[in-house]
Amino acid sequence: MYDPLPVTTKITRIFEIFKNGQEIHEAQLSRLIYDLLIDLLLFSQTNHFQNAHSSLIETVTDYIRAHYKEDPSVDELAQTVALSPCHFIHLFKQETGLTPHQYIISLKISTVKYLLKNTALSIKEICFESGFSNESVLSATFKRTTGCSPTTYRKAANIRTPEVQLICPPSTPRTAARTLP
Repeated sequence: MYDPLPVTTKITRIFEIFKNGQEIHEAQLSRLIYDLLIDLLLFSQTNHFQNAHSSLIETVTDYIRAHYKEDPSVDELAQTVALSPCHFIHLFKQETGLTPHQYIISLKISTVKYLLKNTALSIKEICFESGFSNESVLSATFKRTTGCSPTTYRKAANIRTPEVQLICPPSTPRTAARTLP
């Protein structure tokens, strides 16, 4: 049976923030909205069998969000829900539309975007804050997924360009991983 409580709780939280005029950072609001969307995605299925899988995948996505900087392996993620790696990858992609690796990269890229827009950290510091192994990997992955370098993205964000996508066109679908909000 579908349990709307997690969704209604998150919607209520977001509503209360705006109703009360509370100050909230973009990253916090993005996280609340992201969690809400994940809950909607994972719990929208009414079939009990699919809900069981959704619950497993939600457990894994929670684990990934807590440990993405450590690059958890597929084996490690599969073990968190007692599935074989092959079956786990299949279920994860079926439920999220992304492979576990794409999901982790999307989280990292979202973190990088936030840090580029909202901090003065160097690219090297952002690299380690977001879980990339080195600056070259960060730069190559960022450019492949956003269409521009981290430095170009930061410059576009700092001049308050309404759409950074105008400066950083998305790359081709076959090479780009989906990015999360």
